[in-house]
Amino acid sequence: MSLNITKKNEQPLLKRTEIHAEITYERMTPSRDAIIKEIAKKTGASEDTVVLKHIDVIQGSRKANILAYAYEDAAAQKFLKPREGKKAAAELKPAEQGKA
Repeated sequence: MSLNITKKNEQPLLKRTEIHAEITYERMTPSRDAIIKEIAKKTGASEDTVVLKHIDVIQGSRKANILAYAYEDAAAQKFLKPREGKKAAAELKPAEQGKA
């Protein structure tokens, strides 16, 4: 697996760096954890502060486009990271029931 960072956009108000990258792989698309480790190694950020937003696989080739965010610290990440998945839905349901 090789990772090539194509664009970095500093976002000082959000205390993060937006990272666009292209990844080339041999067999199957690498796991999210493997991609996060590679981005952290290339950018010098901690693995705990890197959030992988999108993996867009290019059909017919062994490449994927990546969008990730590298936060300055864990506090900024926790404050700004959007909730995802079933856990977020479970957190929202009790709040909605209290309003009804």
